Amino acid sequence: MTQILEGARRKLDVLRQGGDGYENGAVAELMADTYQVGKVLTTSPELRSEIALQRFLNETVSVLEKQGVDLTFFPLNVLHQFEGIWEANEWEQLCVIRSGLQFFIELFQETVLAEHVASIDTSAIDGLIRERGSEGYLSDDQIPPELPLSHWWWWYPEPPRRRQA
Repeated sequence: MTQILEGARRKLDVLRQGGDGYENGAVAELMADTYQVGKVLTTSPELRSEIALQRFLNETVSVLEKQGVDLTFFPLNVLHQFEGIWEANEWEQLCVIRSGLQFFIELFQETVLAEHVASIDTSAIDGLIRERGSEGYLSDDQIPPELPLSHWWWWYPEPPRRRQA
C-alpha cells in the first residue's frame, strides 16, 4: 500500500501544478491510483485506519479543493474516451476506470468532499457498459480477485460471481 500511495502523491503534484486535471490526464491517473488503493482495501480493510492512507485522503481533498477540480465531469470524459470503435482491451480498461471511480466515491464520501462526491453521476458510464456489454465479456481469470461483487461491470453481461476454487 505504501508504494501505491507514494506514487499517487507524486501524481497529485501534477494536479497541484494547475489546470483542470483533465487536459494533462491527472484526474485519470488519480482514478487509476484509487483503483489500486481500493483493491488493497477490499482484501485488507484494516488498512483503512493507516495514517498513510488518511494522509493521502486529506492531501487529495486539499488539492482537489484548491485547484477546483470538478469530478462531476469525469464520467462524461470516460464516455468520450470509449465511444469509438473498440479494437483491443477497451472493456478491461473501462472496468478499471469504473472501479477506480467507485472506489473514489466510497473513499471520499465521508470527507469534506462528500457533497461533491454524491453529485458524481455514474449512470452514463453504467449505461455504456450495458450498451457495449456484448463486446466485452471477461473470463473469471481476467477479473482481479480483489474486486467486490458490487463492481458488477467486470462480469457483465453475466451476474457477478465468486471465482471457483
